[in-house]
Amino acid sequence: MRSLLACCPFAVAAVALPAQATHLVGPGGFAQIRDALAVAAAGDRIHVQPGTYAHFTATIGCTIRALVPGSVSVAYDVAFQPPGCTTNPGCWSVEGPTRLSPPAGQTIDVVGLRFVGNESPGGFLYPIRHRVAVESGRVTFDQCNLQASNTAALAVLDASVHLQACQITVLPAASTSPAGGVGLYGANCNVTAIDCTITGGFGPGLSIPPGDGIVLDNATLHGSGLVIRSGTVLFPPSTNAAYALRGSGALFLSDSQLIGGCPIDWGGTASELSRCTLTGTNTNCPTVAPSPATQLGIARSGPLTPGATFTLTFRGEPNAFVAIFAAASLGRVDLPGLLAQPSWLDSTQSFLMSIVLADAQGVATASWLIPAGPGVADQQVWWKGLSGFTLPFQVSPPAGGITR
Repeated sequence: MRSLLACCPFAVAAVALPAQATHLVGPGGFAQIRDALAVAAAGDRIHVQPGTYAHFTATIGCTIRALVPGSVSVAYDVAFQPPGCTTNPGCWSVEGPTRLSPPAGQTIDVVGLRFVGNESPGGFLYPIRHRVAVESGRVTFDQCNLQASNTAALAVLDASVHLQACQITVLPAASTSPAGGVGLYGANCNVTAIDCTITGGFGPGLSIPPGDGIVLDNATLHGSGLVIRSGTVLFPPSTNAAYALRGSGALFLSDSQLIGGCPIDWGGTASELSRCTLTGTNTNCPTVAPSPATQLGIARSGPLTPGATFTLTFRGEPNAFVAIFAAASLGRVDLPGLLAQPSWLDSTQSFLMSIVLADAQGVATASWLIPAGPGVADQQVWWKGLSGFTLPFQVSPPAGGITR
């Protein structure tokens, strides 16, 4: 598509505060991610070499990046559990997660890590299960694999999360009879996601249903290019859902697939589904009202790589202009009547970068060459699109991330 206005995306990185230090984990560095976090300050970068490391708790804004995405595993390690856990059945309910809890206004960026859904050995009745819990602030996951056994692989509580190119999966339980497990559970939270697959856990059916793909309570989900599945079941039909909403909230979803006993199960909520495929095995499912196909979807060509071309592809209303904005960090701005969805860029940094024109199928693209010079690695840039002929304008989820 023809670009009507363009500028260098890394102009926005100059407004971000530089990282104070880089800490290496693995050979020649700290033995554990938790050791690096113990000395890190807000804004620091933690580079992790290939290997398997213990679960950890992060309470400051920082970057935790696998130097080789997919080569770093994080698993529950009994060597770091509190004393007495092996004889205290109550430990199973509070121990196990890798916890990410940055203060309000700070962000933890997690890149290329695999969170293993293992269980503590010998815990047949009360196993301690590894999973990921985001409990404050904002966290981004990019090219991450999040797993759990018989429990939510990712829990987002009173926080904001952005997911890019991630796999979230509930595995069969190793210690007890399978009872499903939600892929992603959130309460009082915001979740944005692009190009991800989220899958609930297996359940036999009848009185033990499979897990929903996503369950949100008083929350907003804004996604594009997602595959959301409930867990498989032996005895259909099942009313398990790909996506379920409890309480109030909003769902904005484009170019996605929802697969389950019921694709969607929700209470009263604002919703818009554009160009989505819903597949269900149960005929007694909530009715999903049709939505216009004008919602603005977004996809990226891959992570930001120095010296390579980075491309964003938007899909929305045919022949419409798409204004592309960029910022060095994420945020949230609600402008009812002006914007149909929240804007997820930091409003104090966001500025117009480019304007492109969608074709007759509603597709628009924009590309930039990422610089290859010193200091580019570990910088971050985020983009969003805004489009429409009339108010309110359609807003895409964010895309971008850490340069590596």
